[in-house]
Amino acid sequence: MKSQLLILSIFLSVFISYAQVGINTVSPNATLQINATNSSSPGRSDGILIPRVDNFSVIEPLPAQDGMLIFVSGDGTPEKGFYYWDSNQSTWIPLNRKRHYVGELYEGGIVYHVDEDGQHGLIASLNDLGSSVSWGLSGVDVNNCEDFIDGATNTASIISAGGPAGSAAGLCNAYAAGGFTDWYLPALIELKQMADALVTINPILINDGNPLTVPVDVGGTASTSGFYWSSTEGNATFARNYTFTYFDANSSQKWQTVNRVRAIRSF
Repeated sequence: MKSQLLILSIFLSVFISYAQVGINTVSPNATLQINATNSSSPGRSDGILIPRVDNFSVIEPLPAQDGMLIFVSGDGTPEKGFYYWDSNQSTWIPLNRKRHYVGELYEGGIVYHVDEDGQHGLIASLNDLGSSVSWGLSGVDVNNCEDFIDGATNTASIISAGGPAGSAAGLCNAYAAGGFTDWYLPALIELKQMADALVTINPILINDGNPLTVPVDVGGTASTSGFYWSSTEGNATFARNYTFTYFDANSSQKWQTVNRVRAIRSF
């Protein structure tokens, strides 16, 4: 009995000292090392099964569980795949999520702005919705329509104020592409962000092989070339536009001035 206890004590001492576990190997090189039974011809049981769940737990993991890994086995929401818990963000992060990029043809348009996480950004339509379009609503000071970054809210305000169907906002609001109908007239800074990506997106729009795809206009002899309406209102008489010819913002009369229009949407 004493000899058995001695052997057990020695085993536990070695295990605790080295704290390394090897499966299919007697000399692990890490805290845990798992080798296949035959690396050149693995069997169907060679692998690791991470805990499989149909959905996320309704109770959030603790901070000490930061990095915990699960596999969602169901289809739908959440999407099937591996996820790890990020305690700083208090959310499950997918391991296999795709990072989007500027110039990607995606969801009916071309991506021209991407957030740092690569998951969200802005998409421009593949062509202009018009080349000689008025802003409309001359003499009307539209409420909640002066935002420089939120074109979706600006556009909704213009439509609510009676913006005509053929106006810049009206064309964008009615536009549909790629199965999406949430397009809108970009705010001024959203147009500036498009200008920042012009060197990337225009060559793709020129060379994608689609005759219906048109690059962003950067100027020419026509007075309206290179000028695009934004949804950012100045006052009852003027609205902001952006020129891709000079990469500059301007104010123009809503009704008398005609400019180009390109719709965008967020994702």
